[in-house]
Amino acid sequence: MRFTQEQLIWKALCVVSEATEQARKTRVKPTLGLRFALAYLYAVGSDGDRRCYDGFWKEIQEPHNDVHHPNDSQQRRGTLAQGYMDCICRSVGVYPTVEVIHRLRETRLSK
Repeated sequence: MRFTQEQLIWKALCVVSEATEQARKTRVKPTLGLRFALAYLYAVGSDGDRRCYDGFWKEIQEPHNDVHHPNDSQQRRGTLAQGYMDCICRSVGVYPTVEVIHRLRETRLSK
C-alpha cells in the first residue's frame, strides 16, 4: 500500500509540529528529517512563498539567550515558531485550527 499525498503531508506536518513543540523549551537541532519535511511541504505547497519556511528554520535555531528573563526568550521562540507552523499548514491546505494542532500532537504521541 502506498501513502497518499495527504498522508505524507500529515506526516511531514507532524515532524514540523514536533520541532515547534521543542522550540518552546530549547533550540532545535537541524536534523535531516526536519529538513526533508520542510522541503517536502514547500514542494507540495500552493503558494511558492518560502518566507514562512525560512522564518521557521531560522527561529527554531535562535538561542534567544536573555539572562534576565530566560523563560520569556523560550516563550518568544515558541510563539514565533507556532506562527510559522500555522503559515506552513495553510500553504499546504491544512487550516491550523485548535483541533488540527491537537490532532497533530496526538498523532505524534501515539507512535
